[in-house]
This record gives sequence, C-alpha cells and structure tokens, in this order.
Amino acid sequence: MMRRDFPYPLAGTVHIGNRIVQHGAMAIGGRLTVSAEFGGFQSHPRGQAFTILAEAQLGGGTVWRSESVYLRRGARSALGGPISTLSDEDAATTQTGAEAIARAVALRYARLSGDRNPIHLSWLGARLFGFKRPIAHGMWTKARALARVLPAAPLERVAIDVAFRAPILLPGRVTHFADRAGDGTGFAVRDGAGERLHLVGRLGRDPVFEEELHAQHQ
Repeated sequence: MMRRDFPYPLAGTVHIGNRIVQHGAMAIGGRLTVSAEFGGFQSHPRGQAFTILAEAQLGGGTVWRSESVYLRRGARSALGGPISTLSDEDAATTQTGAEAIARAVALRYARLSGDRNPIHLSWLGARLFGFKRPIAHGMWTKARALARVLPAAPLERVAIDVAFRAPILLPGRVTHFADRAGDGTGFAVRDGAGERLHLVGRLGRDPVFEEELHAQHQ
C-alpha cells in the first residue's frame, strides 16, 4: 500500500474488516517468509472497498493468512461484488468488562506497526477526515478484544473475523462483550454506555481449512 503505483493514498483510507486464519504453530525465533498481494475490489455503499492478502510460510508450509478490507469513500461506480462482513446481529451481548482507552495507545501502536495515518496521531489530521478527535487503530482494537477472549493455552489453528463498525475516539471508554457457543466465541466492543458498536468479531475454526485438512488425511 506504500508503493508509488498503489491507486489510493493511505491517508483517508479506512480499515473496515479483517480476517486472520492461523494454520499451524509459530514459535518465537522461527523464520517466516511473508508475502502480500492485492486481493481485488468489492463494492460498498459508501465507496470503493478493496482487499489486501498476506501470507506467512514456515518450512515451506503456510502457517498464517490474512485478508484485510479497506474502504476509499466517495467512489461513484464501485467495482466488484457486494462486500460481505459480519453483521450487527452477530455482535455478542454478554458484558465482560469495561476500560478507559488512553490517547497514548495510538502512538505506541504506530511505533510497533508502522501505521502512522494522521487520523490516529493528529487532531488536525483526524478532523480533516471528519473525526472530532484522533481514533484508535482498528487492529489495536481487535488485539485488545482478543486478549479478553483467547484461551490461556496457545492455539495452533484458529480463524478470527472482525468488522469495524465505528471508530473509538481517543481518549475514550469502551465496554467488552463475549458469547461462547459451540466451538466458537463471538465478541464485540461498544462505547462506554454499551450502546454504540465499535467492533463485532468471531473466534473459531476455519471451515474451509478444516475441510482441506480432512481431505489430506483420507
């Protein structure tokens, strides 16, 4: 996305969805081969959506994949089929806690991730794109929500889907929710009052990968 020939600037591009599938264990110190590519266009009511695909390999096998969906607002004739993400009806309803989010989390995450989009770091930059204050990174919000629902034991195979609904203004306060059912866990992040939805997600197994794994052992 930082290449000169990429069609959209980073500033003003909004991250609206993310899916991560882990296929195998990744130990500290392991040497990963990482690749990324453009995943195509999707239409969105507010503009042009597009995907970025990433993959990590270890020892010749794929151990991690991700699909990130971004929105460039204002496209009049969006390309691609309709976007499909988790709906508001998928949001968990059992409250598990609340916390205050300091503005400093944006700077700390920017240093770690390299994502220095001004909507996260600058009051002026945020206001230029319609936000009253800087907003938290979407992937920081996803990681924070997962920290509350992941089991203590490491998971070798897991799929994690999220849809980003509304930004968290910094500083701010959020409420966490989680519902465990069957082999999966639904989770959500709402505002301090528990009303406005910031993120809806699901933690579970990846059915496509499970089918591939089953076929390999037949």
